[in-house]
Amino acid sequence: MNIFYQPPPGFFAKMSSFTSKAFEKDYPLFGEERVCTILVNVVFPYWIYWSRKQRNKQLYEKVLSIYDKLKLKEKK
Repeated sequence: MNIFYQPPPGFFAKMSSFTSKAFEKDYPLFGEERVCTILVNVVFPYWIYWSRKQRNKQLYEKVLSIYDKLKLKEKK
């Protein structure tokens, strides 16, 4: 998850658009909820697909273990 929490390089490290005021501090590109969404909808399905294709039971179990550890918030 830390990959997504790094501030963007260059101009957008302090600005969100070309006309906005500069931020006082750096902000990550994505929030925690967006990172969880990307992991659950993109990364985990790919890893599961890949582990099944390679018949890698250890990777498959690791992906499921990481998924179980995520604290996903359910929207009502």
